[in-house]
Amino acid sequence: MRESKIYLTSVTPVRADGSGPDYAALSKFGQIVTLTESSDNVVNDSPFISKQIRERLIGYDPRIDYMVWAGGDPLAAVLVGAILGKMGFNHIKWLRFDRLINPETGRRMTWKGNYMPVQITL
Repeated sequence: MRESKIYLTSVTPVRADGSGPDYAALSKFGQIVTLTESSDNVVNDSPFISKQIRERLIGYDPRIDYMVWAGGDPLAAVLVGAILGKMGFNHIKWLRFDRLINPETGRRMTWKGNYMPVQITL
């Protein structure tokens, strides 16, 4: 069996302060495949983006592969779910980001946390 793939629904642009998601934390689950880029316009170019997503999902196996939204356009994640349903998949493995709590402030930290696998039935 091949290594799992992590399908990143969209790439998050790095903020002006240099902060952003820790994609390295995803790599422990498998090889990262990007479905949409930060420059893609999901709203105004959805036919092209849908085609791009379908092409990048060739070989997707819901038994071993994961989907993840690590920031970026949330509509890309919605579009990916709709495409997967239309492709006939009835469940997906999702990597949910659980933010850590800063012990000094008691508030959740934006980019610090762990990914936890969950299964979603479509």
